[in-house]
Amino acid sequence: MKTDSLSEFLTICELSKWIRLSKSHIYCLVSKKKIPFIKLGGKLLFSSAEIRNWVDQSSYNPITEKSTAKRGRPKKSSTSRII
Repeated sequence: MKTDSLSEFLTICELSKWIRLSKSHIYCLVSKKKIPFIKLGGKLLFSSAEIRNWVDQSSYNPITEKSTAKRGRPKKSSTSRII
């Protein structure tokens, strides 16, 4: 991780506003080590570049191809069984 300047780091309040997650949710992610962070002098800091990468890696891209399967209930067979 490059540490050229401290301006590239966000506090938990700044991060919360930027990615629109509550501070408590971010603390939960930190405790589970599911979000990149550093601890400097007892203060949590987040690299904006690493957070951007984390968000990009966490994003879901749905398949754009149309499904060939038909939706809804299956139709009854045209042949009926006589018992």
